[in-house]
Amino acid sequence: MKHFYLLFIFIYLSGYAQILSQDSLKQEFLHTKAHQYETFFETLDARLTQLPMKEALSIVRILQNAGNSDNPEKLQHYITQSLFRIHYQQKNYLLADSLLQKDLIHTKKYHLISEHAETLLNLGMVYNTLYKYSEATQYMQQAYHQFSSQNKKARAATALYELGNLCLKMPERDCEEYFQKALALGGDSLKRVYHISSLNTLGLIQSGNKRYSQSLSYYQKALDLAAATHDSAWMGIVRGNIGFVLLQTGREDEALAYLLEDMESGLQHNELLSAAAAAVSISKIYRDKNQPDLAKKYLLQGIELTQKVGFLPVLKPMYKELASIYEQEKQYTEAIKYLHLQIQLNDSLAKKRREIDVIKMQSSFDLQKKENEVKNLTEENARQKHLTVIVITGLTLCLLLVILTLRIRQKIKINQLLIRQKTDLENEVNNRTHTLLEYNHQLKEFSFMTAHNLRRPVAMILGLGQVLRLPDNKPDEERLYIEKLIDTTNELDLVLKQMNGLLEKKQDSVIDN
Repeated sequence: MKHFYLLFIFIYLSGYAQILSQDSLKQEFLHTKAHQYETFFETLDARLTQLPMKEALSIVRILQNAGNSDNPEKLQHYITQSLFRIHYQQKNYLLADSLLQKDLIHTKKYHLISEHAETLLNLGMVYNTLYKYSEATQYMQQAYHQFSSQNKKARAATALYELGNLCLKMPERDCEEYFQKALALGGDSLKRVYHISSLNTLGLIQSGNKRYSQSLSYYQKALDLAAATHDSAWMGIVRGNIGFVLLQTGREDEALAYLLEDMESGLQHNELLSAAAAAVSISKIYRDKNQPDLAKKYLLQGIELTQKVGFLPVLKPMYKELASIYEQEKQYTEAIKYLHLQIQLNDSLAKKRREIDVIKMQSSFDLQKKENEVKNLTEENARQKHLTVIVITGLTLCLLLVILTLRIRQKIKINQLLIRQKTDLENEVNNRTHTLLEYNHQLKEFSFMTAHNLRRPVAMILGLGQVLRLPDNKPDEERLYIEKLIDTTNELDLVLKQMNGLLEKKQDSVIDN
């Protein structure tokens, strides 16, 4: 029971410590500016590799949802890169590829040029792992050109170094140029391990081309650099390579010293395969010196180390060499034993090769499937965009048609209103014309009455008035003249009434209009 409580307390405290760790990491991230992201995530990725996948993903998601960034586009790139590294470490290569493909589009969209180049370089690594050497070369070459265009010499040199290592996996390729360029371009800015490795690889290339003096020159430079930086692991590896070259040139005593140092260094740094290779070469030297016991001793040690590593192809020549030594000593039972082991190993390697071929085919199939899915999604997105454009265009045309219809209707209404106004104006003009004509007719009548009907009684009244003034008028004549005057006056009154009637009619007509 006591142990149960202790276990419970330990689990509780571990969970609490993890929460505190995540919280402190989040606080540290919230105080990180965009120009510090590269350094922050380099440190973070180194920590994430030490954690279980689930916990590592949890931490990245926490940072992704923190929501405090002055450059969210750049932050999204570094988050994606961290997720990529987690899945790449767990050998989820297809998921890692998918993440990088999305990041490639993202960095290009937001003009993150340096980040785009880093994504290309990482894609090259993924395709290299998937045995897609042609695609890997294309991505790495693009990364190299982009780094060069930005004058990032160290990163461009790193891309060349990776291209060189990739080139070595492809037959009949001249890979020396990549490493030469990497050294010339990177110089002191090239990472130390890449610098030593490039010199060592150039030594291997020259050795393979049987240019041993040049090979030894490169190896010596690599050895000097490793010694200057106190990198004992690389010192052992380079010494071993120098020993192999010296062995090929017949300088066995010198080679033996270097190979023994290489074997000791390999065992010390757990570089078992390097130590095994040195042991095999040492065995060959002792066999040439006619010391079979020492030859067998180192060869058996090399076999034991190789078996621990599990690198089966190297065992085949070891078994054959050991069988040959036993046969030379007439120990046929042991010789047959190792020949049988060689045959079994051949079968095992053939099976392994078939499995690798199946894995390659499966990887190719999965990758092709993924590419087809991406292609289908791209085509579907294109169709959706095309459909969206058609719908928007249709709606726009409909809206324009509605606006045009409304404007036509408005214009028709305005025309109708103008026509009505024109008709009313014409009617008014006609009415006024008719009124004026009628008025003119009345004026003529009035003028006629003034000139004739009114003039005649006035003239008669004036004439009768002159006659009545004569001194010799008789009473009967005067009475007659007075009666005529009264009749004429009545006639004048009638004419004046008629004229007054005409004037009243004209006035009524003017008021009506």
